[in-house]
Amino acid sequence: PKGMVLVGTGPRHGKVTAYDPVKGSFRVITPEQDQTPGVFSKPLVTGRYVVECQHQPGDRVLVYAPVTLELKHSFQVPGRNNGAGNQSAFTVIDDNHVLYQDDAQQLMSLNLTTGARTVLFAKPGTAANNRWYFDSKGNILGLLVQSYVYLDRRTQKVVHRTIPVPRVPQDVKWLSTAADGRIYGGPPLGQNLFSYYPAKRLLTSYDQVVDRTGEIYYSIDVDGKIYSIAYAEAGLSI
Repeated sequence: PKGMVLVGTGPRHGKVTAYDPVKGSFRVITPEQDQTPGVFSKPLVTGRYVVECQHQPGDRVLVYAPVTLELKHSFQVPGRNNGAGNQSAFTVIDDNHVLYQDDAQQLMSLNLTTGARTVLFAKPGTAANNRWYFDSKGNILGLLVQSYVYLDRRTQKVVHRTIPVPRVPQDVKWLSTAADGRIYGGPPLGQNLFSYYPAKRLLTSYDQVVDRTGEIYYSIDVDGKIYSIAYAEAGLSI
């Protein structure tokens, strides 16, 4: 609220740096004991707090006063964040709450003052890298590559919809062939791939392959199954 710029960084130790544009000065606000190797800290701002959300292996939500940036609270969150081992992407709910996905795949509300947890949506499934967002009605969107998941909080209904726009053309990064006569390939970036069946001139574009981040750079056909491994965590898809 005072114009400070908050930057989440991930050098040897993850931390949040505050930049004062008036003074032209920088200062690290993350306490030294909470600067964890392998963590990329994400700063969020609510109407009441500045929040530092640390993914695995930090597994913490640090809550700061908005003006002084003094640490007020520190809360532990599940390290794996959902059953697939994904790192949850935290989202602001309101002035006093943030959203994350726990090990049981429940969407949870974390109270930034007391640390109390409340189940917001019990069985949402998964989104790409657990990116969940709120719409104007307070319902929740989970993004995939060519589709999205819509969660109605009143009815607890889950709807999966294709994004209703033409597919954006992309360069082809790689190609491979399969025993069924199809050619498989994928773009330089993204968690999706395509197949082309020359005998029927049939092109199929597949949606998000797995609910993790990382590009698929190649696939192989083994006994009628397509195997691929995705950067950066070597996620194996079959």
